[in-house]
Amino acid sequence: MNNRKHPRLLAKASLALGLLLLSGSLTLNIFLFRYAVNYYRQLNEVRLSPLGLEQHPLTPDAPVTDATLVVFLGDSRAAEWPAPNVPGIQFSNLGIGAQTSAQMLLRYEAHVAPLEPDIIILQVGINDLKTIPLFPERREELVTDCQDNIAAIVTKARADGALVILSTVFPAGDVPLHRCPF
Repeated sequence: MNNRKHPRLLAKASLALGLLLLSGSLTLNIFLFRYAVNYYRQLNEVRLSPLGLEQHPLTPDAPVTDATLVVFLGDSRAAEWPAPNVPGIQFSNLGIGAQTSAQMLLRYEAHVAPLEPDIIILQVGINDLKTIPLFPERREELVTDCQDNIAAIVTKARADGALVILSTVFPAGDVPLHRCPF
């Protein structure tokens, strides 16, 4: 009788473990599928609108009379900056997530120049530099292009009469496992 119970118990435990593994695998596959679909949509959204111009109006609201206009220009880090409530200063946040310095340079004329800002706070570069591990052979090119694009944005802004405050490129935090390509 003992010999019969032991194989049954082992079979039940094996079945339970198999179902648990199957359930875990199914859950992980659903998560990864949804993540892949979302990533694919984002990739194609960038292909349809490489500069993200529709995220901000091309005919911006006129600045408040006599107010100093400060524009946040940058990527998702800039987009997340809250506008402080400071008397006499109007803030306009033109941050767009995942944008590179090349995209910001190209959209400068459409988004920033029409506002004629007094001050531009520029947070840019992380999306350029985070591609280095994907393209290590292009490291120098990526860094140089990023520097050149930032310099061009600053030059345009200064030519338009704006004071430019350039923030540092803060290091990327730990990359979550689901965002690691390898």
